[in-house]
Amino acid sequence: HQKARIDIECYTETEQRLQAALETFADKLRAEYPDALVLGAGGCRICPVCAYPEPCRFPDRIISSMEAYGLFVTRVCKDNGANYYYGPMTIIYTGCVLF
Repeated sequence: HQKARIDIECYTETEQRLQAALETFADKLRAEYPDALVLGAGGCRICPVCAYPEPCRFPDRIISSMEAYGLFVTRVCKDNGANYYYGPMTIIYTGCVLF
């Protein structure tokens, strides 16, 4: 039995790709729906260094995590007919929009 190796580079690249796509999507979406709440995976990454504990520098661009808003990602996926598990050796990051 061989122990699975975690591919940190792949995780990082996948998360960066999701973040970039979410930022682009959020900018377009908020042009029409300015109050839309865009949620992703992990904490907000808009700024290289977060201003916390000071107020957010870009509250109109923030992308918080789904979990930070009390959402269970697996349940949100299940309730909306979206897959969460794609089998071994796969990575998935999930985002959603509430408006």
